Amino acid sequence: MRHVPVTMLVVKVAARCNLDCTYCYEYQMGDTSWRDRPRVLSLELAAIVGRRIRAHCESWGRTRFSVSLHGGEPLLAGIDHIEGVIAALRRHAGPDVVLDVGMQTNAVLLTDDVARRLEAARCSVGVSLDGAAPVNDRRRLDHAGRGSTRPALRGLESLKRSGPRAFSGILAVIDVEADPLATFEFLAGLAPPSLDLLLPHGTWNRPPPGRERHDGTPYADWLIPIFDAWFGGRHQGVAIRTFEEILEHLLGGTGSLETLGLEPVTLLAVGTDGAIEGVDTLKAAFPGAHELGLNVETHSLDDALEHRMVQARQCGLSALPETCVRCPVVGTCGGGYFPHRYREGTGFQNPSVYCADLFKLIRHIECALAAHVRPESRAAKEPA
Repeated sequence: MRHVPVTMLVVKVAARCNLDCTYCYEYQMGDTSWRDRPRVLSLELAAIVGRRIRAHCESWGRTRFSVSLHGGEPLLAGIDHIEGVIAALRRHAGPDVVLDVGMQTNAVLLTDDVARRLEAARCSVGVSLDGAAPVNDRRRLDHAGRGSTRPALRGLESLKRSGPRAFSGILAVIDVEADPLATFEFLAGLAPPSLDLLLPHGTWNRPPPGRERHDGTPYADWLIPIFDAWFGGRHQGVAIRTFEEILEHLLGGTGSLETLGLEPVTLLAVGTDGAIEGVDTLKAAFPGAHELGLNVETHSLDDALEHRMVQARQCGLSALPETCVRCPVVGTCGGGYFPHRYREGTGFQNPSVYCADLFKLIRHIECALAAHVRPESRAAKEPA
């Protein structure tokens, strides 16, 4: 197959977390590899990652690359160390590579000083928050079982005070027990530039909440009222990435999210020990599913492109079962997110466990788009 270059690395700067979220793929779904990883990524490994990025960009003729600092909770590494990691990445990536650096955090450890220093380091910050306290505190708990909403909102306010470029958006995991429009109003009311409404990680062997019987469309039914409100003009200043991605595909464009579409996935992860990983959310499938047996100390990013797991995420229709290939929405759905396709015995060559939800949501958005476009098309054809 023809390879596509890596354009983004999720770099784990901390292998532990100060929260104990009930749905976490890292700590709650059976994979315990984090226990054997260093607690933080060393500056020496950060420098090697930077050099691997530079070499990869040189070999593919690229001048821009993205890094997202993750954990665990990345701020457990401490702001001094994070500043050092960012500096090492940029220095060793070289002057010919524009390195876009971001971070995903639960915001509990964000203070005015930390947020200001991240802004000065040109590191945009996304915040994980599922909704108002009654929703967020059901699942996003600390290790003493206490809700995290109050400190997370304090951290978010610090971030918003630090500068206009610091806050990149909110990542929210869907809770189908919560009121969708109330959740949307609360999250959009925090004025995020973007909002990611994420499906909880699950597989056919371990289905997500609400899909235990593999029937119904609880997630589509939750998302559709939000889409209708947003598409109808409510909080349109907030980019809801799943909806925008579906609209982009339906209009004939190419997507940018690895959760939808048939475009080759160009994202890899690097652990605190330097291990190059397929994508860390594969841990939701089975323990060790993310492991490629590669490390930045001894392997290049080009080496990772040769791995069968990476190729499976880059080969589009070839990675999908016949059911998906024949589906009328496959160009938009893409079979769903790769980890969500897993079933013991057939591996990842299955439709997503969210297949019915994705089909219903995409068809609904397709109809809304058609109804929106048709009047303009008729007007354009009428004689003046």
